[in-house]
Amino acid sequence: ICQRNPVAKKTSNAFIIYRTVFAKVLMNLDYQNKMTDVSKWAAESWKSEKAELITAYKNFANEIQSTHRKRSQDAMINRNRRLIAATTPRENPAPISVPV
Repeated sequence: ICQRNPVAKKTSNAFIIYRTVFAKVLMNLDYQNKMTDVSKWAAESWKSEKAELITAYKNFANEIQSTHRKRSQDAMINRNRRLIAATTPRENPAPISVPV
């Protein structure tokens, strides 16, 4: 059985986030083009953006990465706790009283 591991998923970098926003703006303006064209336009636009905007996108990407890393660690801890609980034998279970 092949299971996908959501913990290992990588987050988007600053440019990918920028490209996503760029594509959504084009869609809202009713531009319908191939994603390869949109990616080229986004790359050209990214190169000409002000340093402050690029820094803002990089900071946003870093925040997303930090949040993802924290959630991934929490998910791994919870997963390990469940595995330990499931494989640890119980000691002296309480007797069950059966009415006669």
